[in-house]
Amino acid sequence: MTPMDLTPRVERLEARCRVLSFAAAAAGVAALLAGTAAFRAPQDREVIGADEVVLRDDVGRPRAVLGVEDGTVGLRLTDPGGNVRARLAVDPAGAPRFDLLDDLGRVRSSLQLDAEGAVALRTYPESGEGGAWIGVNEGGNPVCALEVPGEEPSRVLLGASAQRSGLTILERGEVSFRAP
Repeated sequence: MTPMDLTPRVERLEARCRVLSFAAAAAGVAALLAGTAAFRAPQDREVIGADEVVLRDDVGRPRAVLGVEDGTVGLRLTDPGGNVRARLAVDPAGAPRFDLLDDLGRVRSSLQLDAEGAVALRTYPESGEGGAWIGVNEGGNPVCALEVPGEEPSRVLLGASAQRSGLTILERGEVSFRAP
């Protein structure tokens, strides 16, 4: 078979691929429309309103609470002893936050997006002071910080942008190293 003999076959295959691509796109749009219609509430559907929703386990202990407090909507998940161990919230400004708490109620890890667009994953030691965080600041640049608490905390700060990157070490509140 010569390359000239393959040309018509390739053209037919390309035409079939275009038809199949169009059919797949049409099926995708149809599925999207059907899915959207399925999620629309029927006009006669009853809506339940509540200030708070409490989910209880099989022995009646509250294990999850969904509610609004001081303009912040949130979901609190508790352990069997009633201690809040995780919470998901959106504050009045629209900033979301997810916290993981230890058995004493101290935030040990937090993922948050603030109103200015900065996102951070923070971890805290048992004392709740210092710790580490990594994130993206409101300018869209990656940043990382490590902090040892104290009256004059020590910190390691690492950041980068399109213009520059840098490392700064602060010991007892004073810059001890900076690069570049």
